[in-house]
Amino acid sequence: MGFREKGGFIGEHDRSTGEPLPDHISAKWEDLEQLVSGLLTTNEKLLNSNLDAVLTATVIAFGFVFIHPFEDGNGRIHRYLIHHGMKRPWQLRADHRSPRYTTRLSDLPVVR
Repeated sequence: MGFREKGGFIGEHDRSTGEPLPDHISAKWEDLEQLVSGLLTTNEKLLNSNLDAVLTATVIAFGFVFIHPFEDGNGRIHRYLIHHGMKRPWQLRADHRSPRYTTRLSDLPVVR
């Protein structure tokens, strides 16, 4: 299964005319190889950067779903990419920590 070979959109079809009623029009199928290649290059650069994992995951997942390279499964891959981007080690900076959250977290027993 490769990239789609026709136009794509997210939305519905008019019941009487069959015309598409798009919420989102996907990238041209002729541009998919170049766009996905650029997204993969961007992914490598972001994963090797000091950017926050949440930002990295958001950029890559949004880029993928915006390109929408496949006829089916784009949403599932999008969700995987979010988790993939979040798996790298990252730390909350002290000024971003919620005192209520860290207090409750410290009250949890250690599971071994």
